[in-house]
Amino acid sequence: MFSKILFSLFFAFFSLPSYGQGEVVQGPFKIDDEKSIYFQREPNPDFPLGLYYDSGTKKTQIDKYEMDGDTPNIDSVFFMRVHDVKNVIVLISWRQLHKTESINGKTYQVYAYKYSDDSLFPNDMITKDPSLNGMDGEFNGEYMHFKYKDSASIKKYIENKYK
Repeated sequence: MFSKILFSLFFAFFSLPSYGQGEVVQGPFKIDDEKSIYFQREPNPDFPLGLYYDSGTKKTQIDKYEMDGDTPNIDSVFFMRVHDVKNVIVLISWRQLHKTESINGKTYQVYAYKYSDDSLFPNDMITKDPSLNGMDGEFNGEYMHFKYKDSASIKKYIENKYK
């Protein structure tokens, strides 16, 4: 009897996910067979959103998105090949409202992640592209326009620049 209880406790402890039981806010999105990604709300108030990769046997946090005037919002998630490697492309936005500084709009950032050898890791070549982050709306009294606010425009830009 004691061994059954001990086995049950052992199984329950090692069955828990690595990063807690946060609320899944988007996904899962299948990458291959049993592999997928999903976005989960995090308890950390400075980084309230995380991207996770589920290999089918293990869940791993790939990235986390910080507060930037507001909580991060997932505007688009899609897959595309870049240099013959499957990539996950994520558009994150943050609402910006600071009336005293004449700021009313959104900031945007495109993130890319390479999927190779059953692993998902950041694609800095795309994520650090200065054209793929920007502002849209009124900022310090000046109107700004960000071109890449949807999957079609982002995909076209990446296809043209990273052939």
